[in-house]
Amino acid sequence: IYGTVYLPRKFKMGIALPEDNCIDIYTQDLGFLAVVEDGRIVGYNVLVGGGMGVTPSAAKTFVAIARKLTYVSPEELVPVAEAIVKVQRDFGNREDRKRARMKYLIHDWGLPKFKATVEDYYGRKLDDPHPADV
Repeated sequence: IYGTVYLPRKFKMGIALPEDNCIDIYTQDLGFLAVVEDGRIVGYNVLVGGGMGVTPSAAKTFVAIARKLTYVSPEELVPVAEAIVKVQRDFGNREDRKRARMKYLIHDWGLPKFKATVEDYYGRKLDDPHPADV
């Protein structure tokens, strides 16, 4: 996934159940919120771009809550995650360490462009998120 380079900055991932969000899924670069029906995980809402870090002396930094990108089946989870990581690898800011996290890429591009780029890497259109939430 990394190719010849590492990601531009740290990258946090998490998985949560709707009734047990002890990791605070909305604060992760990449989060997977299980969608549970009849006691069984049927898929995941994929959340992107969260991060609580901010540098008080750098106005260009900010806290961001992750946004719902798509709903995926369990079989799609790893390939979609790989596409997201590759987009961050290839387009994350390497010039400014303070703006190297995924939240800044999504802020600068907007979620529609980010999603379209992930779709290009994944090879097909992504579904809308499921209404399930924490």
